Amino acid sequence: MGTLTNSRSYEQILKIVGTLTNSRSYEQTLKLWELLQIGFKNLE
Repeated sequence: MGTLTNSRSYEQILKIVGTLTNSRSYEQTLKLWELLQIGFKNLE
């Protein structure tokens, strides 16, 4: 999971998601990713 949560992969995923979705979905995705990031940090 470390490779998925490092900043470089995170930014790439967000860019891909952003291009596939409209701005509203993009904002929701950002919020979901923030929650996932917090969750992964808590697991570590």
